[in-house]
Amino acid sequence: MNDQTIAMDNHSGYQWNGTDDGPSFHTRIAFACTWIIISVAGIIGNSLVIFVAIRFQKMSNVTNCFIVNCKLI
Repeated sequence: MNDQTIAMDNHSGYQWNGTDDGPSFHTRIAFACTWIIISVAGIIGNSLVIFVAIRFQKMSNVTNCFIVNCKLI
């Protein structure tokens, strides 16, 4: 029999040490800030839709009542 050994070579120079801590601290901060900004913008936008639909009597129709109910959820 012919014993052949296949050597796997890492050409990128990256050395795997067996641990993976996930995203770096700066990446986590960036994701958290982005999530906070999107959440605050959504809360403000939904609040404005509810305010306009309640404040102006002309906006009181079935479609806008449905939209307000969706924004409350």
